Amino acid sequence: MWFTDNLLTAVISEALEKLGETSNVACQLLLGTAKTEDLRAGKQKCVEGQLGVFQISPTIHQAVWDQCLAFLPEQASTIRGMASQRSFLEAPHQELVVNIRYASAIAWSIYCFEGLVLPEQATKLNLAQLWQKYYENGSKKPRLLKHFFQATSILHAEAA
Repeated sequence: MWFTDNLLTAVISEALEKLGETSNVACQLLLGTAKTEDLRAGKQKCVEGQLGVFQISPTIHQAVWDQCLAFLPEQASTIRGMASQRSFLEAPHQELVVNIRYASAIAWSIYCFEGLVLPEQATKLNLAQLWQKYYENGSKKPRLLKHFFQATSILHAEAA
């Protein structure tokens, strides 16, 4: 898992950087979000219509485009540039599954759309609280702080 986590971190960092967000807190929040949603999905990687590493529903994906990115043309263009040209037009929601950089940008857009104000520094508890309050991915499952702690503990144990 060390390789997977480092790859995921690199992809998340690149997506955030393209969006003008260079904060380590943002990267750690998205990495924690990905690990938490993966843990919550369990063995079924597509739960309740949730897609990809961030487990975003098609409804929320569409809402991000219609209610957020439609009013932020530069950000929309940057995110659209992360998507596969042809695949995005044929099956836009599949990008959440096959394109982690694009999915990271959409996950970050969810946080921004929900009103996230990112602190300069954050503890694990702060990150868990931000995930619980702002990450509205369309899942009907309750977001419990313990989910974030379990997932990020696994992350740190695997990195050791």
